[in-house]
Amino acid sequence: MSFSIRLPRPGSARAIFLLVGMLVLGTASGQNTDILPPVLTSYSVDPSTADVLAGPVEVTITAGVSDSGTGVKLVTGLAVNPVFATQETCVGELTDGDEFDGTYECVLVLPEESALGVWVLTILLTDEADNFSLATGNVLTAFGAPSSITVIALIPAPTATPDSYSTPEDVQLVGSSVLANDQDATEAILASPPEHGTLALSADGTFTYDPDPEFSGSDLFRYVGKDDTRTTDTTDVSIDVVAVNDLPLAPDTSLAVQEDQTATLTFPSQDVEGESVSYRVTGQPSSGQASFAGAVFSYTPNADFEGQDEVRYVASDGVEDAPEARIAITVGGLNDGPAASVDAYTLDEDTALLVSAGEGVLANDTDVDGDALTAQLLDRPLFGALVLNPDGSFEYQPQPDFHGEDGFTYRATDANTESPAVSVRLIIAPVNDAPVASAAQASVAAGESVTLTLTASDVDGDALSYFVQAPGPQKGSLQLAGNLATYTATAGSSGEDVVAYRVFDGQLYSTPAEILITIGGVNQAPVTQADSYATREDQVLEVSAASGVLANDTDPDGQPLSTSLESRPSHGSLIIDADGGFQYTPAKDFHGQDSFTYVATDGNASVVGTVSVQVLPVNDPPHPGQVVAPGPGATLILSGDPSGAIEIRWARALDPEGDPVEYRWVVADDVLKVLFASPWLTSTSFETTVGELGAALTAGGIDRGSVVQGFQWLEVSDGEAETTSSPIEITLFRGAITGAESDSELPADLGVSVAPQPVSGIGRVALELPTAGAASVRVLDLLGRSVARIHDGYLAAGTHYLNLDLSSLGAGAYLLVFDAAERRLTKPILLIK
Repeated sequence: MSFSIRLPRPGSARAIFLLVGMLVLGTASGQNTDILPPVLTSYSVDPSTADVLAGPVEVTITAGVSDSGTGVKLVTGLAVNPVFATQETCVGELTDGDEFDGTYECVLVLPEESALGVWVLTILLTDEADNFSLATGNVLTAFGAPSSITVIALIPAPTATPDSYSTPEDVQLVGSSVLANDQDATEAILASPPEHGTLALSADGTFTYDPDPEFSGSDLFRYVGKDDTRTTDTTDVSIDVVAVNDLPLAPDTSLAVQEDQTATLTFPSQDVEGESVSYRVTGQPSSGQASFAGAVFSYTPNADFEGQDEVRYVASDGVEDAPEARIAITVGGLNDGPAASVDAYTLDEDTALLVSAGEGVLANDTDVDGDALTAQLLDRPLFGALVLNPDGSFEYQPQPDFHGEDGFTYRATDANTESPAVSVRLIIAPVNDAPVASAAQASVAAGESVTLTLTASDVDGDALSYFVQAPGPQKGSLQLAGNLATYTATAGSSGEDVVAYRVFDGQLYSTPAEILITIGGVNQAPVTQADSYATREDQVLEVSAASGVLANDTDPDGQPLSTSLESRPSHGSLIIDADGGFQYTPAKDFHGQDSFTYVATDGNASVVGTVSVQVLPVNDPPHPGQVVAPGPGATLILSGDPSGAIEIRWARALDPEGDPVEYRWVVADDVLKVLFASPWLTSTSFETTVGELGAALTAGGIDRGSVVQGFQWLEVSDGEAETTSSPIEITLFRGAITGAESDSELPADLGVSVAPQPVSGIGRVALELPTAGAASVRVLDLLGRSVARIHDGYLAAGTHYLNLDLSSLGAGAYLLVFDAAERRLTKPILLIK
């Protein structure tokens, strides 16, 4: 006999074929002429394999039998081990005659609780003579039986066991095979995905799982295991996503603020997990002060600072700190007016003061913006002449012999802003001047006496003493009593006698002066005539000797005359020469009658003369006011109804003479080409219209859709003189004027612009639509949130101007978003406060 076993591959669920060969022949112990046992000629099993785990299985066995005897009995069965221990049997008898040659069917039922393993088919044939044959496995071919039989192999279906895994929040899980703890399953098939993450399941059971951002908790997916033909039940794979603390969001950001202003930024007060977030400054700015109040950040630049600054900060959720972040700060500059300080200078009487720019009136003045400063003279000094240069250097010449305090006023300007008026003190220290003795002359008869009044002057007003200079008189005697000199000629003398004298002011002597005595004749005093001159207000009167105060004075003796000042004018300054020429400077803005007196002398006798000066009035131009509405940097929108009113207002002008004034408002382009001028008006306001001003711009070559950065100013006249205010900037939007312009001129493409930039709260948006349709205009913050909606609805084709009101928003950077015609245009906006 022989047998063989073919085993399955490891992990295979295929059937096992077991070939066993055995034949047992026998007879009963009694005598019987029928000694041949029944013969098994054929058999078949259906099904040849079965899965008892799926339920009870019916197995049909068909046997072919041949026997020469009678009463054949057939027993079939299936057994596990031992082979002859039949566990399931089917018994039948064949009694069809002495000879039997046919087939027999027997149905066995394999219960589902049957043991797994290899079942062996057993067939037992007996006849009435107790002859038997037992076939298990193979029947030897020598007896004509089949060469092999198929034995049923019962292999279980695959089974799956639930799995569990864990991973931290926001961390990918790379899972080992879910088939590792399953029975006979060789392939994994996804049945249902997880709810809180993304899964990639491979056929070998390995997988990757990415939890949803910030998710923590339990999640699961389901799969089915499979062999070549069968599948497992649906099985759960549970995943525990362990919560991990998320750092709060602390991005680098930026902030814009205007000089000398405070700006704020509001950060999220909670993180993604709902935890409260606190903020703190870790790196203070170099040019300002920064702090957090809860989630609100505030920054104040140092006084007058402009430029770039930076703050470092950290956000914390109470568990962990986020990485340090940066706030880039841009501080926009404002023009600060110059700060001018009072100046004082000292000099000596009769000495010119020359001051360089390094020590001039601007030397102690400041401009926080670092702008170059220029000095502008306002009021001149009263007691001297001044030349003030733009760089602050100046030259001052006090009037002769003047001492005391003088001064002038000026203002500093940086070309945009002026300082208030500032005074400059000029302190002229007195210097003792030597007195001046004047020559005198007289005539006397021999033996007679004559008394002369000696004339001497001292600009300091000191008391004077008179002394005779040696050798004294030669032809008589001279007695002094104060300034009275009595000369007595010697009897019989004649001719001239010359006596020198000096005066003393207590410190200095004068140079000697002569007293000429003519003996034998009598000197006659000079005769003066009143003089009158005229000049214009604020104009210096220069008079030569030929037209001077002595020009109409005479001396009966024909002696030459000279002059000196007796009393100064009340409303001006005077310099008089000995020959009668003089220079008269009227006080600033004075007009009317002024006068002074002088002394005419022939050397012996002196007479006082009077001079009158008529100062004729001159018209002073008015001081212009400034345009106040629209103010500096304002924007005028010229669109819509042509009758729309535009009001212009300005400050009242001042005229030094109180004359009535008229005003004219002027608008020009960026090269100061006049585009529009109002009529002359006596009021401080003017009303024009959108159509009138728009037509003026059109005439000036500024077409529809243009934006002009121009200037406006005020012209003022008192009927004789005109002045102009400083130009200030103004922006003109030349839009479409209803009923005045064709609607056929449509933009060629979609467009958007914002003016002015930066905007301080109120601005204007210009939209260009080549075709009509729905349009949306919004303003977004740096986090992409909508903070202002400018327009949302239908717009006709053409150019449209919309008001941009951001006054309720904090200073910073924003984004204007314009959606129309299935396109999106954006414009950055810098908002300053």
